[in-house]
Amino acid sequence: MEFLIEHQTIKRLDKVQAVADSEKYLLAAFTFGKDWDGISKTVITKSFDKETVYTQLMADGDTYVIPESVIRRPGFWLSVLGNGLEGKQITTDDFRVDVIASGLQEGEAPPEPDESLFQQLMEEFTETKTETAGYAAAAE
Repeated sequence: MEFLIEHQTIKRLDKVQAVADSEKYLLAAFTFGKDWDGISKTVITKSFDKETVYTQLMADGDTYVIPESVIRRPGFWLSVLGNGLEGKQITTDDFRVDVIASGLQEGEAPPEPDESLFQQLMEEFTETKTETAGYAAAAE
């Protein structure tokens, strides 16, 4: 997901759908206007009911992994807090991100892969192992 922060307003730049039950996958990438130059940025993520709140300093660039516990239907909220020198503070509006249902049933673990999928993976593993052994022997 891509966002533009101009002054104190968050604007969505893409149309990526947030899908419930995603874990360590959904990224928010921010582009900031000149007001934010030299400002440390903290992303605030809240569940739809605003009872669960996460704050994360964006220390490594302007991207943020959305916590999985807020990626639930009907959505979650994002905002950004900026702190600068001499007590300067910038806040943004609360931006609602809609979340659509996933193919998983709530409260249920994903189904086990059927045996044919397992067999396919094992065949691929065996083939890769054989190739790797061949490359190792050729390198000696």
